[in-house]
Amino acid sequence: MRGHKLLRHTDADGSVGEDRRAVSDHTFLINGGAVLWSLKKQEIALLSTTESEYVAAVHGAKEVLWLM
Repeated sequence: MRGHKLLRHTDADGSVGEDRRAVSDHTFLINGGAVLWSLKKQEIALLSTTESEYVAAVHGAKEVLWLM
């Protein structure tokens, strides 16, 4: 990806609701254009919003490796 600028935004809404599963979203931009976007419920129940942010970051990092 030489010469291209890759930007990534990853976030999680926290562990809300009865099932305690957060929703993660990822957005990837290359040179200002969106190339990948994802929004899905996390597969595991978590005890804190910090944990849900870590899970979202790990899944976002795996997507970056796939893009490269």
